[in-house]
Amino acid sequence: MLQIGLEMIHVFSESVGIQMNLVKLKAIMGQGFVGDLPVILAKPQTYMNLSGESVICFFYSYYHTFKNLCRL
Repeated sequence: MLQIGLEMIHVFSESVGIQMNLVKLKAIMGQGFVGDLPVILAKPQTYMNLSGESVICFFYSYYHTFKNLCRL
């Protein structure tokens, strides 16, 4: 049951043609578009109780501050 989020990203990425082939920031990632909207998908590769490590690496690498994320 803990893997449902990872499975959801897998199914979604396949349905929109995004290859999950980048390994960085403690995650398997894919970049692409859903319609005209650019998206980045990430599947953390840390244990469940440490998944925040991957998320925070991603957050600061792409958005740098919470203020930038809120502008999306």
